[in-house]
Amino acid sequence: AFTLYRRRRDIQFALVEKEAERQFKELSNPLNGDAFRVEPHQLTVGARIGQGGGGTIYKGMLGSTPVAIKEIIANMMNPADVREFENEGRMIAIFRHPNILTGFGWCVKDDPDLGQPRRYLVTELAKHGSLRDAVQSAVNAKQTITQGDKFAKLPFDSVQAVRWALQIATGLRFVHDRGYMHRDVKAGNILVVDGFVAKVADLGSAR
Repeated sequence: AFTLYRRRRDIQFALVEKEAERQFKELSNPLNGDAFRVEPHQLTVGARIGQGGGGTIYKGMLGSTPVAIKEIIANMMNPADVREFENEGRMIAIFRHPNILTGFGWCVKDDPDLGQPRRYLVTELAKHGSLRDAVQSAVNAKQTITQGDKFAKLPFDSVQAVRWALQIATGLRFVHDRGYMHRDVKAGNILVVDGFVAKVADLGSAR
């Protein structure tokens, strides 16, 4: 029974990898540049949920889909900055894999009050935050247990940790096998989505 389960799992994994490869080839085609542009009228920017080194993170909606929106702080009047921004939007969107955070692309919205457009990168919303957050929660929970709260529970155990490690390795392997290096792998760039699945994020600097 276990052998049959492993065989089915391997077949399912191979099908997922094949579909991810097909999408990568299609999206990485230079002729598909417009595929990474999110139309401004489709994007609704909501509440701020975080602050990163490259900008502010908001929760929002892309049509009817909940998304995370990162506002990039830079001079949109500088052609070099514009090219870098569009390339980052492309990089986060070409990798479609179960263990890579889904990127929808980039968006530029006019802001008369600011005097220049605002530029956003739009990705899948990670419900459970980053792996760094999860580890910190585990540390806090362990301290609570040590202090005598018998009802406190660790947010994950060693089995979950191994599962996440395998998911992260699978996502990174998919990136590396296509000739790219992430260049900024850290707990803060691994996000946890529904089902407690770990996904590699922040591929904007991959080369």
